[in-house]
Amino acid sequence: MEAASTYRRSEMESRINITNIRGVTVVGDGNVVNTTFTDLSRVLTEMKPAVLNEPTLQDNQKLNVVADIDALQAQLQKPESQKSVIQALWSGVEKVAAVGGVIELVHRASELIQPLLK
Repeated sequence: MEAASTYRRSEMESRINITNIRGVTVVGDGNVVNTTFTDLSRVLTEMKPAVLNEPTLQDNQKLNVVADIDALQAQLQKPESQKSVIQALWSGVEKVAAVGGVIELVHRASELIQPLLK
């Protein structure tokens, strides 16, 4: 009854990897964040499941916002992010995701992303 399952999750401890490369931190299995923007990255990570679970958004809106969030996180990995790309991505996220249970996360992210938009 207690035999191993093919659906068993692998142990996380063996995969935890924290490396710092010139101010860019690699955490775990490929999560890369410029250390300057760790708080923003954390909020964006929290925002994705909140958007996916938001009942007032249509499926295509959810897909677009999550893709924009992923692209924003990719910009945060760069030593020098592209301001115009960040502005375009953030405007899409901000317009669509400023609803229901996501609005507080959007507000927190908005405060943290302001230095990148100036």
